[in-house]
Formats: sequence, C-alpha cells, structure tokens
Amino acid sequence: MHGFFGLTCCCVRSGGADDSLEQIVVMEPDSQVVGKMDKMANDRERFTSSFSDRAFEEVMSEGSFRTFRRYLTATSGDDLTKCGPPSGAMALLLERTAMKLKRGQLSAWQQQWCTPEVLQLHLDARDGDVNKAAEILVEALRQRDDFQEVLSCARQPCWQGDARVLARGDDGHTCIYFCFKNQADRPTARESVETMAQVLEVAVQQLQGHATTFDIVCDVHGLKLSRNLDPRATLGFASLLKHAFRDRLRLGIIIDSGLLFGSLWRVFAPAMPAKTREKIVIASGPEALRKLSEVAGSAVAAAVEKQMLANRAAAPPAQPIRQPTELSEMEEDAFSAVRASSGKLER
Repeated sequence: MHGFFGLTCCCVRSGGADDSLEQIVVMEPDSQVVGKMDKMANDRERFTSSFSDRAFEEVMSEGSFRTFRRYLTATSGDDLTKCGPPSGAMALLLERTAMKLKRGQLSAWQQQWCTPEVLQLHLDARDGDVNKAAEILVEALRQRDDFQEVLSCARQPCWQGDARVLARGDDGHTCIYFCFKNQADRPTARESVETMAQVLEVAVQQLQGHATTFDIVCDVHGLKLSRNLDPRATLGFASLLKHAFRDRLRLGIIIDSGLLFGSLWRVFAPAMPAKTREKIVIASGPEALRKLSEVAGSAVAAAVEKQMLANRAAAPPAQPIRQPTELSEMEEDAFSAVRASSGKLER
C-alpha cells in the first residue's frame, strides 16, 4: 500500500514482458479525490510518489476510480523525480476537462496523451487558472481526435511535400525541415495538414533527455503561388501549433522568403498566438544557418545546409527522403508501423 496525495492506494505490479510497470489505483470517489487533491495542491512536500514525464497514461477510468501508471526503472540512480508527482491542480484540470467533453470522460486515446508534462503545459499557458486551462485542453483533445489516424500512425498521410524530422541536436531537441520546391503540384488542404500533423507528432515522440520542444525550418525556395491558393492548409498548420502542439515550438526559421511568401505569412501569422510568432525568424540562408547553429547545434545546421544545397541543385537528390523521420531509431520505436517514404511525392 502506498500513500498518494494523502489517499490510500493499492499498487499492483503488472505481468508480461515489462515487469517495471506499476499501476496505482486510487480507491475513493471522484468528488473526494478532487477535493483532497485540490486542497493539497500547494503542499508539494507531502507528495511522496515519483512520476516520469510519460506517466499519466490512464487518468480518468470508468466509474469513480482514478488510475495512474508509474514507470519504474531497473537502472539504479535514474532520475524518476524530474517531473514531480501529479498535482491537485492537474487532477482538477482533468475533471473539468472531462466535464466539457461530450461523453463526460476521457477516452483511452485522450488519457494516453494527458501526461503530467502536457497538463502542466496547459496550466502554465493560462497562469494556473484551471477553468481556462480546461478550455484550451479540450480544444487540443478535439483536434487530436480529428487527426487520430495519422497521429497514432494507424495510417500514413498522403504526403504533400518533403516535411519530416531531419535531425536531432545533442540537447535532445528535434528539427523538422521542409522545402516548398518539393510541394505537391495540386496539394489538398486536409492532406497537407495531415502531413504536418504526423511529422509534428513524431518530432515530439523523438525528443530525448529533458527536451520538450522542436525546431522547424521552412525553406521557401521553389515556392509557387499556384500550389498555395487555398488558405486552409496554412491556417490548419497554424492551428496545430496553437492547439495540439501548444508551446512545442522552440525556434521557427523561414529561409529565403520572397514577395510571394508575404501573402502566406499574412494568413499564417495572425492565426498564431503572439508567443509563438515571437519564436519565428525570417532570414537569408547564411543567417538562418548561423542562428540554427547557435540554438540547435552545428550538426543540425549542417544537416539543414545539406538539404538546402540538394534542393537548389539542378539534379534531383541522389538519396530518397524518409518520412515522417530521417532518424534511424524510427524503425524501433512506437511508430514502426509507418514505413519510410520512397521519396516520390504524391501529385
């Protein structure tokens, strides 16, 4: 038995291959749980359990119980406390969020995403106001439901360009790259947004260490107005950054923008929060590479430079691209169902 937020919990070790998984079930009604957690929200010294940053997989189970999963490690000395335990504010946020959903509770898909990291991110975005945080969390969950098939990699999107995770810095932050030269001739808005949705999701999944954000490099070389007449694709991308991937952007770099890009920027910029817009810089190629090297490291900058040169060469790249990611561990992680792209874009 364990004490959790001052409640009585039973801890059951699961069987199977992963013997390091413990499931903690809080055996008190929802109203009592929320009341006690909320009361203790600011008394963090009384929280004795340790949770990893991917720990809150199952939070609002059926009936009046709450289920929490705690991942333990067999390696002694690993830091299991970097995220701290789920706070009373987080529990209350989940309660309020569930009340705003149509079914009155979170689905398994939604529960899996609501890690302590995600919950705290939404609380911080609204200065700790639980009701306001619940409003934006609901929007994010609804958007993720809308794109569940591609976010879960149940199916591959109809690629509308060369967007993919290109590299990862020594600090664990991933870098997404795409070039307008390789945009599909007749892109559709929905498929364009699905393309970016899966790439953004994989970028988050492939973060390492303490990294929680990614960088995006938008290479405007080869931009054609005829391929970008539908503003819904641009607005959809902005909406992903605003909701499902809120505060995940560390740095956005737009390379070699011209007069044509100005029309897209006038649609894209107002659709994003000011905080996100401030993270985006527009620069020439050399300036962009210097900035990227400062923020993400020289290895990431070198990978982007290599792609820039390939996209500006007369001959097509000799090596096909791999989507949604170029990182080698792709075939070993939870996204193994998504196969590497042949490099031929859908037209």
